[in-house]
Amino acid sequence: MRIGAIPIGQIRAAELGAKYDLRDQFTTDEAAPLTSPRACEPGPGTLTIVDTENKLSIAGGKLLVTNNTVKSFSDPGIVGAAFARRCGLALAMRTNHSVAGQSHIGWLGTNTPSSDGRCSLQMLSSGTLSIMAEQGKSVLISNAYDINTDCDWLLIAKDAGCWVFSKAASNTWTLIWVNSIDTAAQLYPGFSVYEATFTLGNFRILDLGQYDPRFATDNGLATSVLTNPAAGTTARHEADAVIEWTFEHQAGASTHSRVRWADAANHWRITAELTTGNCYLVEVVNNVATVRGSANGAFTAGANHRVVVILDGNTYHVYVDNVLKITYTDPSHYHIDATSWTGGGSNISSLITWPRHITLPGGI
Repeated sequence: MRIGAIPIGQIRAAELGAKYDLRDQFTTDEAAPLTSPRACEPGPGTLTIVDTENKLSIAGGKLLVTNNTVKSFSDPGIVGAAFARRCGLALAMRTNHSVAGQSHIGWLGTNTPSSDGRCSLQMLSSGTLSIMAEQGKSVLISNAYDINTDCDWLLIAKDAGCWVFSKAASNTWTLIWVNSIDTAAQLYPGFSVYEATFTLGNFRILDLGQYDPRFATDNGLATSVLTNPAAGTTARHEADAVIEWTFEHQAGASTHSRVRWADAANHWRITAELTTGNCYLVEVVNNVATVRGSANGAFTAGANHRVVVILDGNTYHVYVDNVLKITYTDPSHYHIDATSWTGGGSNISSLITWPRHITLPGGI
């Protein structure tokens, strides 16, 4: 079955309606200051509100957030009760930013508004999204959202780490980022604002693993999972995919992964070069290799590194340890339909391929 197809059982579950652990559609208009604690509409759940400057109000089914004078990640903000981490625990919401800026929206690590994001979003300028998916560390994703445009988000906990999905106009969800690091036992839904102006709507929490078994386990959504793959190991990935691999960079040994593999003479290759530690994105056409992007000194001998490659249409993004190193747009859209992966090596500890785009049961 192709990733994205919905089994009959999932469709039935969606038709019966999702059971929410928290749900606020901000139904009743209310001027600032908002009553705290706030009883979610239609429920269940309550939210604690911190808003010294009266910057939060409700109108038209949305929570309105305006820039505050005193800049602090602790005020204004909202936070809900703790949820025990479990795979598939999903926080869904809709945002629309008119003024980008520093704010943490999503899963927080404390029971008060704070910058301790455990799977949270910051909408920065020029469509750049900052995702904090582990305490104190973030990754920047360019062109991830549009200003003054509604965008739906799904922040889904794993037993270790999280998935971050977005959806604009269609019913197709795009995997923006995935990691497998943070294991904080308690997660708190909410946001904290340092400076930003935006609306928040349809704020809800549900156990997505009950409605879609792909989210019941940490690797259930994956197309392929390889542990300590031998050199030449072949796995599968969708044409559009998020591919992550972890390895120890060894002095005197280059490490390659090949994506959108048609055959030995036609594919793309990501290389950790043996002597310099440089990273290369290479296109191979009829056995002719052309470097399409490079980053000097991306890898250190003896160190463990995590590489994430995002394949989306004719665009290639290569991240090393949460930092974007290479972006390349291919004018010929080469190998878009080739969906096998080959690679490996004694120093690669894991390789996981994820679908870039999925559909979900309706009614979520």
